[in-house]
Amino acid sequence: MFNPRRLTQKFNTLTALSSTVESEWLWRRQDPRYVSDLEISWDDVIKTIESVQEGLTIGVLNFGRKEIRQWREVAKTKDNEDDENVVELDLEHADKNVTWDALYPEWIDEEQEKYVHDCPNLPKIKVPTRRLDLVVVKLPCLKEGNWSRDVARLHLQMAAATVAASAKGQRSRDVCLEMFPDAESILV
Repeated sequence: MFNPRRLTQKFNTLTALSSTVESEWLWRRQDPRYVSDLEISWDDVIKTIESVQEGLTIGVLNFGRKEIRQWREVAKTKDNEDDENVVELDLEHADKNVTWDALYPEWIDEEQEKYVHDCPNLPKIKVPTRRLDLVVVKLPCLKEGNWSRDVARLHLQMAAATVAASAKGQRSRDVCLEMFPDAESILV
């Protein structure tokens, strides 16, 4: 069961420090809505991964090239020098015309016959066939204006939750997110 309020303190440090935006984003990641200026505390990541288990397979979403290389280094273990322990998760960006109000309209007239309300779609993530032990997503997080209704961040959170929920087996799963969407807005 996915419980967004169940946060694991170990992974809170992944997105704790603010810095400048990484200049080496993948070409399809240049949509400014998806860019995150959060800096990763690699020392904390290493300590956390070492304390969990050897040989984790990690899915990464919304990271730049340098960060993905760093994840590959961090994921290497003394038993496994292969950098294939990191799987890049691919997610197409939402169209620019997809707004929070379009996803969650305040009111829909169900009796209106002439106009049928179209609900916009967010692109679905392709779930890897390989089992992932950890899914890490770098979220945009600008706490200004109406920040809790950020379509790009919601899209990334939903994609990470989809990948985590698709894992097979009886193992428990936690999704650790630092910034939540506006719960009152999505629980209509």
